Amino acid sequence: MPFPSHQGTQALLREQCEALAARGHEVHLLVYAGGAYRYEDPPFTIHRLGDWPRDRSLRSGPSWRKVVLDARLVLEVRRLDAALGPDVVHAHNYEALAACLAARPAAPVVYHAHTLFGHELPTFARGRAARRAAAAAGALADRLLPPRASLTLAVSPRLVEELLARGHPPERLECSPPGFALPAVEPDGAARRRSLGFRDDDEVVGYCGNLDGYQDIPTLLDAVAELAARRPRLRLLVVTASAPAPLLELAAARGVGDRVRLVAHGDFIDALGAVAAADLCAVPRSAPGGFPVKLLAYLAARRPVVTTRAGGAGLDLGEAASVVADGDARAMAAAIEWLLEHPGRARARGEAGRSLLVREHSWDLAAARLEAQLARAARRGPH
Repeated sequence: MPFPSHQGTQALLREQCEALAARGHEVHLLVYAGGAYRYEDPPFTIHRLGDWPRDRSLRSGPSWRKVVLDARLVLEVRRLDAALGPDVVHAHNYEALAACLAARPAAPVVYHAHTLFGHELPTFARGRAARRAAAAAGALADRLLPPRASLTLAVSPRLVEELLARGHPPERLECSPPGFALPAVEPDGAARRRSLGFRDDDEVVGYCGNLDGYQDIPTLLDAVAELAARRPRLRLLVVTASAPAPLLELAAARGVGDRVRLVAHGDFIDALGAVAAADLCAVPRSAPGGFPVKLLAYLAARRPVVTTRAGGAGLDLGEAASVVADGDARAMAAAIEWLLEHPGRARARGEAGRSLLVREHSWDLAAARLEAQLARAARRGPH
C-alpha cells in the first residue's frame, strides 16, 4: 500500500508498528514508494519498493500498476526474509498475503484480514457483468487464500464469523481488533464548528474517511435527502482526502448539494477536531467484513454514532451507537433524527462511546493482544 496516509489501514498500520516498536520489537515495514506526507523519525524501519511503475494514488481498489507492484513485492519479500531472518512475516490485506505466499519465506506468515474481497471487490467494478465477475473472483480468494497462512488475524468479530462460514480452520483464526490512540489534547468541537462557519442552530451530521464504493455514501446522502425537507438547518460535514467530485455529483442529484460541507482530512488532530464539530456521526458502510477506524474516531470525539450492521463490524457497541440495517436510508434517517431531537440522550451516548473506547480499544490492550498472537505464530512455525 502507499504509506503513510492519514486514512484507513495505513493510519492503523502506522500506529500498530509504533505500538510494537514501543514494546521492544524490531519492526520492518515493506510498502509501495508513495505516501501522503513525510513521516519523520519513525521508530521502525521502512522499506520501500523502487518507484516503478510510479503510482501516487491513495485510493483503494485494483489497478494495473498495483498488479506490477505486487509482483515486485514477491522478490522483495524473499530478499528481506533472507537478509533479516524475521520471526514472523505479517501480511496486511490480500495483495500482501498473495505476495508472501508466493515468496515462501522461512518465517511463518500471519495474515491480517481487514476485509473480504467477495464483498469489497465488486464495489470497484463498473457494470453488472463486471461486478458479478469481481464478486466471483473475490469469493474464490476469500475461500482459498486466508487458510494458507500460518495464522489469520481478523480485525472484527463479524469478519471472524464470515471467514469461518467460508471454511477457514478455526484453530488458525483469531480476532485482533485495532486500538486507537487518544489525543493528548481534547479537540475543541465548539471552536472548530465556529471556524467552519456553522451557525448555532445548524444540525451537523459528520462523516470522516475515504469515499470508495464500499463505504456506501449514497445511503447516507439518501438519509440526508429524506430529512432535508423537514429539517432546513441539516448539514452534512464530510472530512476526507478523497476526490470530492463524485460525492458532490451524487449530492446534487438528490437535491442536497448545498447541504454538504467538505473539509480536507489533514492529520489526525485536524480530522478529529473536524469530527468533534458535528452533532453526531455516521458509518453508512454496507460491505461487511472490515473494521471502521472512523467509528473509533467518532467515539474518541465523544460523538453519538449511527452505524449500519456492517459498519458496526460485530462489535458490542452498547449505548454508544444506534445500529440500523445495511443500505436502509430510511432507518438511518430515523436514527439521525432521533438523536437530533434528544440532545441529552445524544450527549450520554457520546460519553458512553468514549468510555467504551478507553476500556476496549486502547493501543496498550490491542498491542499486547497482537504481540501474544504473533508470538504464538512464531513458536508454531510455518504452516
